[in-house]
Amino acid sequence: MEGPPTLTLDATNAKCYADRYPDLKAAFGYNTNALIDHWNRHGKTEGRYFNCGGQLSKTVDTSACNFKNDNVVYITSVGGVTDHWRLTGTTAYSESSASQFTMKLLQHPSQISAEKAKEKGYFVNWCGVGETGDPTAGKTPSLSAPSPAK
Repeated sequence: MEGPPTLTLDATNAKCYADRYPDLKAAFGYNTNALIDHWNRHGKTEGRYFNCGGQLSKTVDTSACNFKNDNVVYITSVGGVTDHWRLTGTTAYSESSASQFTMKLLQHPSQISAEKAKEKGYFVNWCGVGETGDPTAGKTPSLSAPSPAK
């Protein structure tokens, strides 16, 4: 039986914790003691992950949409054949621009790898809303077909 990943409260995992949650990075930076304290007081009960393991990152290229600037709103979800409902991070992205966005996914309670994601048929659904460079397009939403997880 597969169990949850081992948790080590150290500086390496504290950095991952800050990088994974932008609100914590803004509040504490990479202050290891403050991040460990936050996880012990709040993070555990909020279901946050402290360690570096098990995160799958997916960058989606949106350059074909020809967005004019970085003022784009992306709406995301993840589908698949099985277990996609166990993922967190499916409706959020950590970095975005006019030409791409990055999702960081976790699977409860175990870790996930690119191989497992392919096995389970995971894919990203997304929609980007923003002003395009095509003057005839106006401010209409740009849609895309699902992108396979890598």
